[in-house]
Amino acid sequence: MANNDSIRTCPKCGMNLGQRHLCPVCDIPPESERSHGGRVCPKCGMNLGQKHLCPVCDQPESRSEQGGSKGTNNASFDNDALLKRILGMMSRKDWKNARSLCAQALNAEPNNAEVYFLLCMIDFEASSEADLWRANRRLPDNSNFKEAVRLASEELKRRLQQIVFSSLVEVVIPAGVTEIEANAFKDCTSLTSVTMPDSVTIIRNGAFSGCIGLTSVIMSNKLREIGANAFHDCTSLASITIPNSVTTIGNGSFDNCIALRSVTIPDSVTRIGSSVFFGCIGLKTVTIPSSVMGKISNVFGNGALPKLVISSAVTVIPEGAFQNCSSLTSIVIPESVTMIGACAFSHCNGLTSVTIPNRVTGIGDRAFENCDLLSSVTLPDSVTRIGQYAFFYCTCLNSIRMPSSVKSIGAHAFGCTGLKCVTVPEETDIEYKAFDMNVQVNRGPCGASVGSQGCSIVILLFLSFVTIIAMCLGAWNRLFV
Repeated sequence: MANNDSIRTCPKCGMNLGQRHLCPVCDIPPESERSHGGRVCPKCGMNLGQKHLCPVCDQPESRSEQGGSKGTNNASFDNDALLKRILGMMSRKDWKNARSLCAQALNAEPNNAEVYFLLCMIDFEASSEADLWRANRRLPDNSNFKEAVRLASEELKRRLQQIVFSSLVEVVIPAGVTEIEANAFKDCTSLTSVTMPDSVTIIRNGAFSGCIGLTSVIMSNKLREIGANAFHDCTSLASITIPNSVTTIGNGSFDNCIALRSVTIPDSVTRIGSSVFFGCIGLKTVTIPSSVMGKISNVFGNGALPKLVISSAVTVIPEGAFQNCSSLTSIVIPESVTMIGACAFSHCNGLTSVTIPNRVTGIGDRAFENCDLLSSVTLPDSVTRIGQYAFFYCTCLNSIRMPSSVKSIGAHAFGCTGLKCVTVPEETDIEYKAFDMNVQVNRGPCGASVGSQGCSIVILLFLSFVTIIAMCLGAWNRLFV
């Protein structure tokens, strides 16, 4: 028992512990008594008063001179032990003692942002951060929350920001804001609408990524750039209007927006990244301007794109432009196009027919490879070169008109098991295995469509001719032999 002139203190934080035996901050007991001294926690230096154990450190008190403390400096303060002890009380909904412990902790370390955050949770009787998310919109006005934000590290600030934003339903960006920072509203699952003022010119990477409840976005009329993954995984977003001021759309900016139905990319866009609409399985119509047609690659990926409208100013469909658009069923290639790049429509498994316009001179390697439902292709008289594997494994293709303008056919260009017969101009260079081994290749004038049906007619005519000769020979034998 301490003398009347002594007080019990935590040796680490110096907290006055009265009759308690543990320092509530450091969780250690005080050391043995010293004459004419106060009781302190040997770990945190807390003044324990008449207590025998530090309520935080769980150590027996030590004696120090009246009003003093053996006390260690607050730099050795055991923050982890403190948080663990307070969280334990909060999990048991012991709000009163948890609040008291926070107060004593702040006595030892006044600028502890984590403790202010815990006090905020206690204010809302939230035993976990998940509970705090479901609190209410008064969170930013809470004094302890404000203090936690003021003192917080960058990591804690991000956590606090996420907690605040997680309860947002509508966001109206204030006038004067020029850009929306990276990941600013990331994973705000309750957010349904966003309105931006015309002062906003940039949406940074991932700004609205994971906002699965977002259904409405009104963009700034002066917006210039949409960052990579800006609206990634916004699975409820059904429509988006991209203003005419936008010049750059980053990689994966609308990736996995599965509810998106239609998009018009404005003529102002000069740069568009890859996989912009990857995984947009609900996408029905996309209008693409000539300004980016030569710069796109695998923009749609596994997106569902039944109808594609290409600007009439486009002259080249670039490499891999619509590769893997598995639900693309029809495409209108404008008369302005002169070249179809390599892999431009490869693996478009839903594509059934293609009409290639009269100005196209070349069809790139693998341009329509693995379009296994493609049954009809019209090649114009302007085509001079058909690349390697251009129509490889188009298993439903059973008819092809080979124009006389074709000068070369690449290796495996028509590895099509459904094609039985084709006529190729005499002067055309046919590379190794340009046609499937079961295809009968005839050399001669071209112009008519020859396929399995055409070959059948040729064979029937040949058999008829043989039959007539046989009949004549039989009659000859009967008359003269």
